[in-house]
Amino acid sequence: MPTVALAQEAPESAAEFAARIAEIRSSAPEIVGDETLRALPDAAQRGLEANPGLAEQVNESAGAVYQQGIELAKELAGPQYIAAEQNGSMGSSGLVDQATLEQQKADAELRFRIFITQAMSRDEVKALMEAYRGRTDVALVLRGMLPDQGLTQLQQWVANLLKPVEEGLPLPNVIIDPEPFNNLGVDHAPVMAQYDSAGKLIAYVLGMTSVDWLNDQVEAGARGNIGSYGSTVAVAEQDIIEVMQRRAERYDWAAAGDRALGRFWARTEHHELPRVTSPRQRTLDPTVEIGQTIQTPDGTVIARAGDRINPLEAAPFTQTLLFFDPGDAEQVRWAKAQVDVRKGMGVVAMATQLRSLDGLEALGKMSDSLGARIYALPRDVRDRFHVQRVPTLVRAEGLHFVIDEQRPSDRPEG
Repeated sequence: MPTVALAQEAPESAAEFAARIAEIRSSAPEIVGDETLRALPDAAQRGLEANPGLAEQVNESAGAVYQQGIELAKELAGPQYIAAEQNGSMGSSGLVDQATLEQQKADAELRFRIFITQAMSRDEVKALMEAYRGRTDVALVLRGMLPDQGLTQLQQWVANLLKPVEEGLPLPNVIIDPEPFNNLGVDHAPVMAQYDSAGKLIAYVLGMTSVDWLNDQVEAGARGNIGSYGSTVAVAEQDIIEVMQRRAERYDWAAAGDRALGRFWARTEHHELPRVTSPRQRTLDPTVEIGQTIQTPDGTVIARAGDRINPLEAAPFTQTLLFFDPGDAEQVRWAKAQVDVRKGMGVVAMATQLRSLDGLEALGKMSDSLGARIYALPRDVRDRFHVQRVPTLVRAEGLHFVIDEQRPSDRPEG
């Protein structure tokens, strides 16, 4: 049965922790923005069919920003998320990881950043894109997206500036990154900055967009703010990181937790099984008959049609399965007695329903009291072992399973 590892300092129950982790992951899109999240996997196909390379560039920078949103959600949600990742309880996002790596690689090659905004004239931005096609050392940088603008819409804005498209023509390096805007205090555009091989700022200028001109000034000894040499306009895009922070500050984590618990209960199966009033013991033969000959690609026969196979011959079943209703106090005492007499012997406790419990905290306390983790009873397990009444104990005996229906008042011998 699957388990969720708890951080040592965590007071939460396993079930509550699992729900909390699920909520952290589901909260990140609300902080980052649904449009950005939805666009990451498929915007390259939808938004820029004529320019797949450009879509990939914009997606990579947005992916790195999305990773920052994930980290923000983790920070606000507490240390549990980190513990879960370290214990292997959380999957990682290959998309985000790849985007971050690609962005880091691109940053290492950059020597010039030209800060632009959609408030600039269309012709001016179009000219910049044409001038710096294929220049991996030059990036046209946007601070984010306009209010109410999604990533796909931003990609389409870029694509429209590149029309008409010529096959095989290199693409400009267009990225979304608010950090250099903030580092330099850029609130008007265009602004152009030159960096050394370590990524350290050398010089910058307002109103100019010729990297050759700026490089000449740097070679002549210019450093820092060279001045203003042309007109600029206010940057219209929002800082995408600040947008995520504001969303995070407004995010109701308590309500989110309630929603997570609600989803947990809604997904939990509920079995209406009668209480055992008189003991009954049945046996289950797990033998199956092969309906069709099974063989390997080279013709080796593994099993022939008509063969009868008992899985207990190949793999002994050493666990004891307990099926009970946690809403029945006497059945809970029965389950505890069964666990106590089988310490360290592989007991799996499965509850027919969890809705009678007062939340996941109560489930965690019951698990602690019982001395065994409590799982919701899956329907396929119920059907496989023909569980009809509770409490029931199932164990293997020889080549059969013994299904032992016991009264809640019954106690194990010894």
